[in-house]
Amino acid sequence: MMTLRQLMATFPNDEACREYLFFRRWPDGIVRCPRCGKSETVYNIALPWKWECPNPECRSGNAYRFSLYVGTIFENTKYPLKIWFEVLWQILNSKKGVSAKQIQREIGSSYPTA
Repeated sequence: MMTLRQLMATFPNDEACREYLFFRRWPDGIVRCPRCGKSETVYNIALPWKWECPNPECRSGNAYRFSLYVGTIFENTKYPLKIWFEVLWQILNSKKGVSAKQIQREIGSSYPTA
């Protein structure tokens, strides 16, 4: 089991969290389109951690753009990944669970976000 101090040392910033998420999602390092599942049509665009798939199967008009977060619990979040990793650590290491109110207080969010 990882302590909070170890978690913070392992994931000191959002970039470290993104790299971890990337290699958990695509262990071989090859990005696959979440819609069609193909890797040969996917290419990096100018934005960091974003890709595009021009495959006709998964687009409607323009090429399908997606990010590292598409299809994950982090998909529409506005909070940094580092905060969510800390919240997840707390949830996973709590014997009796963590209330949404407690998460709300700790990350300073609204209740629905928590």
